[in-house]
Amino acid sequence: MEQGVIVKSIIVSDSVSKNDPYPFLCSILKKKIKSIENCSQLIGTDRLKTFDSIQVSYRSYRYSKKFKLPFSRKRLKSRNALVITFSDPYKNALQAQVRYRATKSLLFYFVFHPNGKIKKVYTAEMQNYLPY
Repeated sequence: MEQGVIVKSIIVSDSVSKNDPYPFLCSILKKKIKSIENCSQLIGTDRLKTFDSIQVSYRSYRYSKKFKLPFSRKRLKSRNALVITFSDPYKNALQAQVRYRATKSLLFYFVFHPNGKIKKVYTAEMQNYLPY
């Protein structure tokens, strides 16, 4: 995200995105093996095991584009606005995407305990190529 930016509004999108843990693979891997190394240096058998465990966990996942959050959709009036989009929940996980203009998005992947408290948070960045 840009430094020193004043945000005039926050818009919560009523559309729901796909619950996708794959952008968080580096963050998950770094926390799993307690490393601060560059992700490309960590690629190896641990990465493949982590990837495989996500693949097995999400094998039964089905995304429905019909699902909407109960918010009224607002047009983006201000160029200085954050747009927050949530994924559909799957098992004990939920993803949030925070976008500012057409630059980078910050992604957050929340894993919850059965009682609803946050257990772990993974982060990632994504370059936005299409305007929202």
